[in-house]
Amino acid sequence: MAAQNRKGAKGVTLVELLVATCIVMIMCVALAYLLRWGMSFWQASQSHATVSAELRRGMHTLVRDLSQTREDQLRLADGSPMPADGAWRNTIRFQVPQDQDGDGTVLDAAGAIEWNPNPITYSLGGLDNRQLIRSQVRIGSPTDLGVGYGMTGLQFRRTLVDRALVEVQVTVQPRVNARDPLVQPVTLSTRIRLRN
Repeated sequence: MAAQNRKGAKGVTLVELLVATCIVMIMCVALAYLLRWGMSFWQASQSHATVSAELRRGMHTLVRDLSQTREDQLRLADGSPMPADGAWRNTIRFQVPQDQDGDGTVLDAAGAIEWNPNPITYSLGGLDNRQLIRSQVRIGSPTDLGVGYGMTGLQFRRTLVDRALVEVQVTVQPRVNARDPLVQPVTLSTRIRLRN
């Protein structure tokens, strides 16, 4: 009679238990991978949004300043005139109009533009060289202002085709994980027409 009870008893065999455990483990690993991928995607999206906001802020300031100057005010980092030769440069220096004689206009008595004697310089800098820096000497000491963060490249050039046009290229790389394929560098190009 004991033999008959064993045959009719319902239970789980060791093989069935191992198969069920393997299935649960595979599902857990897949879920963990999906969660990790989702977090990585979310972090990349957040980083892109932050860098995009910084890029817009920095480019707005750069365009506002640079559009006020004219071609004979453009200089290289060493102070020499910036040639219209199509070569890319990492730094640009220029002067903007400013009322120097206090008459309420940027024109002097002869009708010529009064230029601020303190040039503005744009370059990459900061602790990790990823910050768009706007430098200007004021009352004997330079004032550096970070106007954008996350930039990995900054270039300026002029061409002979249109000498009153400055081309600017800024490369941004959100810093999440350099190996992550979701985080790709983005290059923004713009052309700024000099007004004066």
